[in-house]
Parts: sequence; structure tokens; C-alpha cells
Amino acid sequence: MSSLAIITIVASVLLGVGVLAVLVWVGHTSYLNFIERRLARRKGIYRELVAELAAREHALLEPELHRVATLLDFEALEAVLEEQARGTTDRPSWLLEVYDRLGLLDKYIDRLRTARRWRERAFAAELLGRVGNAKAVPALLATVQATRTEDGDVREIALRALARIADPRAVDELVASLRTADPWLAPRLADILARHGVLVVDPLVTFLNEPGRHPARAWAANVLGEVGATQAFPALARGLADPDDEVRAKSATALGRLGDRRALAPLLEHLLADPAPFVRARIAGALGRFDGPEVIDHLVRGLGDPAWWVRMRSVEALEQIGARAEGPLLSALEDADPEIRIRAAAGLERLGVPDVLVTLIERGDRLPEVMETLAKFAGAGAGELMSELLAHPSGSVRAAAVAAIRRGAPPDLAMRLLATVRDDPDAAVRAATLEALGAEGAGSAEASLVAGLRGARDSGERVRVITGLGEFPDEHTRGTLMQIIHADPSPEVRSAALAAVRGMLEAEDRIDLGRSALDDPSLLVRRAAVGLFAGMAPERAFPPLLRALRADDDPAVLASVAELAEAAFPAFADLALRISPDGPEALLVAQVARYVHHPDLPRLLPALARSGSAEVREAVAALWRHRPGVVDGRALEELTLDPVVAVRREAAGAAAGAGAWPLLARMAEDPDAEVRREAALAMAGAPRLPGAALATLAHLADDQEMAVRAAAYVGRLLQGTPVPLPPGLDPAAAAGAVRTAAELPVLRETARTAAGEDRRLAAALALALLGDDVARDVARSDPIPSIRHRVSGALELSASAQEGE
Repeated sequence: MSSLAIITIVASVLLGVGVLAVLVWVGHTSYLNFIERRLARRKGIYRELVAELAAREHALLEPELHRVATLLDFEALEAVLEEQARGTTDRPSWLLEVYDRLGLLDKYIDRLRTARRWRERAFAAELLGRVGNAKAVPALLATVQATRTEDGDVREIALRALARIADPRAVDELVASLRTADPWLAPRLADILARHGVLVVDPLVTFLNEPGRHPARAWAANVLGEVGATQAFPALARGLADPDDEVRAKSATALGRLGDRRALAPLLEHLLADPAPFVRARIAGALGRFDGPEVIDHLVRGLGDPAWWVRMRSVEALEQIGARAEGPLLSALEDADPEIRIRAAAGLERLGVPDVLVTLIERGDRLPEVMETLAKFAGAGAGELMSELLAHPSGSVRAAAVAAIRRGAPPDLAMRLLATVRDDPDAAVRAATLEALGAEGAGSAEASLVAGLRGARDSGERVRVITGLGEFPDEHTRGTLMQIIHADPSPEVRSAALAAVRGMLEAEDRIDLGRSALDDPSLLVRRAAVGLFAGMAPERAFPPLLRALRADDDPAVLASVAELAEAAFPAFADLALRISPDGPEALLVAQVARYVHHPDLPRLLPALARSGSAEVREAVAALWRHRPGVVDGRALEELTLDPVVAVRREAAGAAAGAGAWPLLARMAEDPDAEVRREAALAMAGAPRLPGAALATLAHLADDQEMAVRAAAYVGRLLQGTPVPLPPGLDPAAAAGAVRTAAELPVLRETARTAAGEDRRLAAALALALLGDDVARDVARSDPIPSIRHRVSGALELSASAQEGE
């Protein structure tokens, strides 16, 4: 038989198969459409009956139920009732009773407990929640608590269903579950109970009054506050003396929500006496809902609390009280903590205190008192407010602001603010500004500028002037530039002065100045300081430069040093090989080498990798993590067995970058959980993992430590495997792993556009852990229903976890 005949036969067979497949599909589709139309016609028969059921009084419902029970087409009736369940929001009692009496409720409860497919169980849970009968509560709770056997999406749908059930008979079952709930479930049950309002008060008061340290008692107090249970006041007041910190804290918050002035005495009593700072902070927050001299007095005393949060909450509470708390808030402007000073200033601004001060200045009233208050604002760092006052139309207000800044503002803020009014059109303001600038002393930035660069108005103009001064290298210019380097508030100006003075100094002076400038707080200045060492003999420049550098300096500074090293690599390499591998200079060499691109670089690193200093070994491992092309395999293997955990963690990243999967498989058995987590995160961030590495990730997913399991779970998502959130895994831990391991722009693009459904779903599930907007877009608009459903459930789970925190 010829090849043409064979091809013809094969083509005919394929064509026949294709035609048959099309015919089968058309037939199947037609059959399904027929069934759907037939069911729709049958459902129409019962819609009128169901509408009648909805209108019946309870006493008249019995005969109707008997009429329903005799009907033969139970499937159509069930479909109509399902429509009612999905379409109703008020959960009428007739619907609860009809479902129960006809056995439909038992049917869906049984399906939730026994159905083999997760979609069937999820559907049953959803419908039970919409029906809202309390009979479904035990089954829904059992589903939620089955963290080891049930799908995470089904458990989340069951939780949402419990939240929809408004049947009063559900309260006792929910309270009983709260008593035994795991810590992750207790806040969700508390939220569900709060939806039942006053019905929960008596059982929760009984629970709160029970002795012991049950963790859920605190959530009972929280719910009582949310529902405004005034009859729970005695129990909540006793809760302030409970041995459990959380019970005391949530009881305080609940008492604040009640707003019952009887709560004042116990709250005030415990504000300063409670041993737990976070409880004192909650009490202070609750007191903000009251007012009165005694409240303000205690909150003022709270401003002296050693705990930062207590002082902050006291400030917030005083702000909430309003105008009567202005005096204490003014005192808070002098708190030792800058954040509290800023918060107090913001509170006073909201109360309109600056506006009152401006009015008094314009009228000339109580000026000493006004100036003292303005100086406190300046001392608190209220830069935005002082800038607004310096731009006020009234010259007297601007002059008062200048005086207040001179009197109270920190020097750096004062220089920045006063520079804006040095050329003020009002002569009195200019005079006050110049006097304030001169008062900073001969060594201050602005005093130097007034003396040497009087015509320069802003930092940009001063930079241009300095660039011109570089063309006239004389003693006077050099002195002026050195003053600017040591005193100007602008990093741009100091950097320009360093560049301009370089050619005016001898090598020794440049080295001394470079050492000094490398201590400057500005990154821009430190980078310019490195430039002072350029053009010098390498053997002369590198030793003092390395001694002056900080190992924790910004990468931009280290990269600037690396540029000098590349330009004179033989000298740099010679120095690196001669220094002690255990000393601080070796650490700096390793840090700088990360940014050096030279073919001979790899020969420097093995000796450093075997340094006696753990910091040096860690720096080399970090270098190899980012530069896998220069890895030394033998030295890397030694680092994966290093006795120091931090070194092994960096080595895990280096092994992933170099594709050393056997090393990572061994590190998956490391005794330290941090190392195992790092191994999982390193594999998560790898472009594509081979099968052996994926097996290592799957092994880590069963690790005993939560952080390791979370990293392994996220690793599998980032590798395109859309696994559901494992039972018991903390979504917050998984979210932290996503932030650490993922490149979010790439992940978002994958979730939006990846052709493969699994990769698209996996990326969206990872983003859902963060509550990312792209995950929300996927949940709304992805063309695949199962993707939309799973991402929607993951988003709700993430939101619930955040609320629980």
C-alpha cells in the first residue's frame, strides 16, 4: 500500500472521529438544554405555591405543607426553594420550616458531611447558610473545625454560612463552640455571635463570669461591647481585675463602647495600676469616650507612663475629649518621644489651637503666652504648621513664627524653615530671620552661607555658586568650601563642596577629609567622599579607605568603592589577599567585592569563605546569592554546613542561585527552622525548579514549624502549583513569605495574563494572601469560574485573618 493511501486512510479516520465528536457534543448539549427547559417549566408550576407559602401565617402553614408533601415532582419543588434561598436576605421563618419539614435541610446537611467532591460540600454549606436554619449549625461547625481533612475553601464557605444564620436557636451552639474553639477560630465565632445582638448577652455573661484562663473569655467580653450590652456592665467591670491580660484589655474596650459613666471609676482605678502595658493602653483608649476633670487628670498622668503605647493612647484619648484637653496636649508637646510630640501637635491642630494663636498675634493679645505655645509647636517638630505660618499674609505672624522657630525648633529644622523667609518682603521679618540665623553660631550652615554666599537663595543656587568657586582655587575659597562641607544643611551642597575642594587639597588632607565625610549622615555626601580617594596611588588610597568605611553602609557607597577597585583591580586584589581574613577589613573587602565585576574576582573569595569570622563568611555567602556566576562549589558546600545559622541561611540562597539542588535537599533537614525556611524561600524565588527541587519543597511543606510550612506552601504557589491553603496554616505567615520571596510586579502580571490556568491561579492565590487588588480583579473577571471561586475564597480567608489580628 502506498504512503499516499495510508495518509488518506488516516485522514479519513481522523475526520470521522472529529465529526462523531461534534455530533456527540451537539447531542449532549441539546439534551442538557432540553432538561433545563423541562425543569424550568416544571419549576413554574410551583413558584405560585411557594409565593403563597411566603404569605401564609404560621397557623395556616400546616395544610399547605401537607399539600406540598403529596406532590410527585420533588426535584422541581427543590429547585424553586433553592431559588428562594439564594434570592432572599431576610430569612423568613416559613423558609426555615419548609426546608426542615420536607427533609431538604437533612439532605444538605448529609451532603455537607459525606459528599466526596469538595464542590458538592461547598454548595451544601452555601445553601445551608442562605436557608439559615439553626439545625445546620453543628454540621457547619464540624466542617470549619476539620482543619486536617477538609478543603480550606469549603471550611471558609462554612464559616460564611454560619455568619448568615440568624436563627436564635443557633446562639447556644455557637457559644458552646466558642468555649472550646482554637485560637484561630475564636475571633471568627465572636464576629458571628455579635451578629445575633442581644440574644448572646446572657450566655456570654455567664461564660465571662466563669473562673479560669480560657482564651475565648476575652472574645466574650469583646462581643458584649460590640452589641452594647449595658446589662453586662457588672461582668465587664469585674473583667478589669481578671488574671488574664486579654480579658482585662477587651473588657476595658467594651466598657468604653458602652459609654456607661459607671465604668469611669474602675477604668480610672486600673489605668495606672495594671501590670500589662497593652492593657493600660486599652484603658486609656476607652477613657477617650468620656470626659470630666478626673478623666483628664488620669490621662495626663498616663502621659508619664513608661510604655510608649500608653502615652500614645493617652494623647489620642485627650484629643478625642476635645477642647477641655488642650492643656494636657500642650504638655505632651514636650514628651521625650518625638512621635508623641507630633501626635499631640496634630491633635491640637485639629482642635483649632493654631488658628486661635494666629488671631491673638494679629490682635497683639497675650503675646508672651502665645510665643511660648508656638515655641512648643516648633520644638515638637511641627514643620508643616510652622511652614504655613511662615507663609501667612500677616508680617506679624511670620515674624512670630521666626521667633518661635529660633526659640524652640531643632537646628536642622530651624535652618530648613528659616531659609524660606531669608528674603521676606517685610523688613522686620528679614531682620528677625538674619538674627536667628546668626544666633546659630559661626559654625552653623546658614551663618557660613550668609558670610560666604550671601546672594545664594536656595540649595540649587548654592550648588551653582560652589561649582563656580571651584574655578578659583585659592586659600579663601578652600576655607569657604570647608566651612560648607562641615556646616551646610543641604546634602547636595555639601556633596558639591567636596567635589569642588578635591583638587585644592594634598593627598593627606584629602584622606583626612574623606574619613570625616564618610561619617556624614547623607548617602549623597558619603558617595562624594569616596571620590576624594580617586586618582591617588591605589596602595596609598585603599588601606585608609577600607578602614574608614562602615560594613553596614549603603550599597551605593560600597558600589562607588567597587568602581575604584575595578579600575585598579591588581592592587585591590593584592591588598585583599594580604589582609587577615578574620578582621574587619576582610568583611569590607567581601562587601565591596559584591559590586566588583572583574574576571579575576573569583580567586579572592574562597579564602574569605573560610574566614574565622562568621560575618565575613556570611558576607561571602550573600555575595554568591546575588552573583552565582562566581560561586566556588567546594567552598559553598562548606558554608551550607557552617555552625552559624546566619551563614547557612545566606548559603541556602546561594545554593538556589547556583542551582545546587542536592545541597538544598540536605539543608531541608537542617536542625534550625530558620535555615529550612530560607531554603524554601530560596527555591520559591528560583525561575524554574527541576523535579528534585519540587520534591524538596513538598517535603518542607510537612515541616513541624509553621514558618517553614508557610514558606514551602508559598514556594509551590510561586512555582505555578495552585495548592489550597493547608489546614491549620497561618495566612499571615504565608503572606509574609510572599512578601519575602516574590517579585510582586511579575506575580501580578502572571495572575493577569498567564496562558496556563494553573500558573494564573497559583499567582492569584499568592496575591490573595496579601489582599492585593490584582487578586480581587482575578476573582471578579477571570474567565474560568473555578479560578474566580478559589481566589475569592482565599481573599475572604486573608481578610478574616487580618481582622482576627
